[in-house]
Amino acid sequence: MSIDKIKKITRILMIILTVLEYLFLFVSIGMLILSGIVWLAKSPNVIESLKPEFDNVVCQGTNLILDGKIFSIPMFSLGAFGLAVENISIAIALFFGRSICKCIYNGETPFQHVFGEKIRHISFFLLISFIIRCVIDGFENILSMFVILFIIFSVSFIFDYGCELQEEVDEIL
Repeated sequence: MSIDKIKKITRILMIILTVLEYLFLFVSIGMLILSGIVWLAKSPNVIESLKPEFDNVVCQGTNLILDGKIFSIPMFSLGAFGLAVENISIAIALFFGRSICKCIYNGETPFQHVFGEKIRHISFFLLISFIIRCVIDGFENILSMFVILFIIFSVSFIFDYGCELQEEVDEIL
């Protein structure tokens, strides 16, 4: 593959990763705001202000009942906060992926220890995201996610091994 084609592909990937990174950050800010609003909804003043909008608004302990639907305020607020942290960790992983594409776009060789470190950072932040997702949704698809994370983590060591081989070749020459 030619260098120009590689630069085009990495430029497109950088744009896609940047858009996704900002999207995840935007969503996480919204989730943090929602979490705060729901947490503040426990206040009697907020509940009284909702009465004109809804026919039956009742607060029973930590549950808010709107038109017969029960919402656990702490659990909903905690879930929204967890989703925000999950989205932030995904955004950070996307940032590291974008930085790898930027290095390749600038013509740097991928056989540097920095690439292995960045790939390990990606797997670490995806692991954080995965753990939060398991806590929120339950432990569905746990095996497949661990396999994917293990593969990503293993790829980082392949890049480290490539660095070692590159250094040996450079020493021989």
